[in-house]
Amino acid sequence: MVGIDLFSGAGGMSLGAIASGVEVKLAIDSDWHATATYKANHPEVDVQTCDIASLKDIKISIPTATQTVVFGSPPCQGFSTSNQRTRSKDKSILRGSMDG
Repeated sequence: MVGIDLFSGAGGMSLGAIASGVEVKLAIDSDWHATATYKANHPEVDVQTCDIASLKDIKISIPTATQTVVFGSPPCQGFSTSNQRTRSKDKSILRGSMDG
């Protein structure tokens, strides 16, 4: 099975996919820091730094009749800019592990 990782970040989802037997061929993220880290961790994968909304075509060589999976993940909580104004330790889903 061949995989394409969208919003790839540093490659955590790809790591899980690879461990499950998926051959990740392409990873895309808009943050160049993340893609630089991804390239260091997964040198065998074609990594592209771009905004996915700007993509018109994805060209990748996949053998005929090969199963393909496209996957992506939400941003990591520690790096997301979502909910910056009201985020707090009390609202963390990991609160139990943060309390010691």
